[in-house]
Amino acid sequence: MQDIDIFVQGEGRPTISLIQVKQDATIEELAVAAIVQGAYPVADGHECLVSLEEADEPLTPGVTLTTAGIGHRSRVHLPRCRKIQVTVSFNGQEKSRAFSPVATIGRVTQWAVGKRGFDLDDIDAAEHVLQVTGILAGDADGHYQPLYHQRVTTTHREAIRGESMPRPGTPGRLWEALRNAREKS
Repeated sequence: MQDIDIFVQGEGRPTISLIQVKQDATIEELAVAAIVQGAYPVADGHECLVSLEEADEPLTPGVTLTTAGIGHRSRVHLPRCRKIQVTVSFNGQEKSRAFSPVATIGRVTQWAVGKRGFDLDDIDAAEHVLQVTGILAGDADGHYQPLYHQRVTTTHREAIRGESMPRPGTPGRLWEALRNAREKS
């Protein structure tokens, strides 16, 4: 089977990496390849999840890339947690919700101005900008950044606060596969 290139964006890495994997690889093998090829920093005790952008749940480790819809030059994200608690403050009120760490700031904005958020009408929604602490207002790239790239810990008003909620336990199969890959290299 031929090798394919996959763009990998991971927590703790500001840039997107390009890795190579076999076309018939599994999601777990993709994660191991990302670690071995330096696209994901290994942190003991944290899970290495594989997600597609805007997906609510990570992909299942044993599923093949083809079955998951990942092909040559696809883009995946490698967060270490399953959910990020987000709080938006507006006009003296706060609304909170858990999001996937690969949700974009744009998705949070849609929620915040929508019916389940502050229920702003279209005109008011267009006049307000969701500003994330640490990102300049009007930063076009900030809209498309996944939540796990935001270091949002301040309690300033009119800002998002977030905290990671890692899943307890280390997945033994992934770490075992990583150790085996390191021994071979």
